[in-house]
Amino acid sequence: MLWFLYLQSNRPISRYFAMVIIAVLMSVLYGALIEFLQQVYTNTRKADLNDILANFLGSFTAAMIAIGLRNQITKALFYK
Repeated sequence: MLWFLYLQSNRPISRYFAMVIIAVLMSVLYGALIEFLQQVYTNTRKADLNDILANFLGSFTAAMIAIGLRNQITKALFYK
């Protein structure tokens, strides 16, 4: 959601769905990077594909909520 809000604050409303997709992709890539860093730089933690899947599902769920609440979000951000 934080990626989405950042992108939403800097872009026109017409690119709403593209911003949602970018936010999901950035969230998943960030989670995958954290998993990779855990594998490489720690001895006590291991990378887990289930964590990456959980990150994707969480991001996807937030995206679906953002799409469902599109009108309320755009009104709150742009029409104060």
